[in-house]
Amino acid sequence: MAAIALENATTYWSTDLVIERTGADAGISVATTAGLVAGMTVVRFIVGPLSLRIPPARILATSFLVAIAGWAVLWTATTPALALVGLVIAGFGYGVQYPMSIALLLATADGATDAAQARATLGGGLAIGVAPFALGALADAVGTYQAFVIVPVVAVVGFVMAAIGGRALTRRAAEEADAVVG
Repeated sequence: MAAIALENATTYWSTDLVIERTGADAGISVATTAGLVAGMTVVRFIVGPLSLRIPPARILATSFLVAIAGWAVLWTATTPALALVGLVIAGFGYGVQYPMSIALLLATADGATDAAQARATLGGGLAIGVAPFALGALADAVGTYQAFVIVPVVAVVGFVMAAIGGRALTRRAAEEADAVVG
């Protein structure tokens, strides 16, 4: 849910943030959002082969840190070019999150992949239906710039959950290996 919330809230509201922080016109601000999609696209070509060498849960956890780095660049940007760089970096993080989360979920579903996917779809729908509107409501109250502080908060939650899940997977693999040997 954190991954989908981050992606959708940023996609919906980054244009407003770029306008508010850089003074760019609407056309330029909308164009900077393409940087998010570009970053997401590029990383998806890289993450599959990378996951064969690095534990997927570690990649997922790291992707939330990359997203925070991209957010920091975007949030502090005072020019459209710097905002674009921040969105590309955020896209590198966001692009990993959904596919890696679903792959890990299904890998740990113990034969209940349909139920796991159904829960993931429900959670994703809730994230899409709530996150952008929550950020928008917060932006109405305190401004887009201040409201965007919620993005790294959600990313930290995603990081913590990925780290906990990664540890659980490592423990489970060790237990299964012990059972085979013992």
